Amino acid sequence: MQNMRNPFQSTLMLTLVFTLVSVGCLKSSNPKTNDTERLLAASGFKMRLADTPAKLTRIKGLAQRKILVHRSEGKLLYVYVDAEHCRCVYAGSKEAYRRYQDLALDQQLAAEDRRNANRDQPKEMDWSEWRFDQSW
Repeated sequence: MQNMRNPFQSTLMLTLVFTLVSVGCLKSSNPKTNDTERLLAASGFKMRLADTPAKLTRIKGLAQRKILVHRSEGKLLYVYVDAEHCRCVYAGSKEAYRRYQDLALDQQLAAEDRRNANRDQPKEMDWSEWRFDQSW
């Protein structure tokens, strides 16, 4: 007779595995890596775990944390490999890569705007001469 688990045990086991994998991916000490991986996911890249020793060994031999272009089945495939932190590969189409570039540029411009706003703001401002009505 086969060893059968009840549905509750299977769901609990899957939830535990998913949680551990998610925490592992977020554990990266490099904020730039975390930002890149979030942008890739938001752009439509699909993440796949190196869930076997053979897969992990193969991706360790590839360029790490850089988007590379490969041809697969006659189509361009954009691939980002992170064997150290999340032990995963992100892969996306040309359209996903374009969306990634747009999001990355938006993020860069927003960061520059924040830096400029902080730089241009006076260190201290004496508002007493403005005589605001304190009735609010």
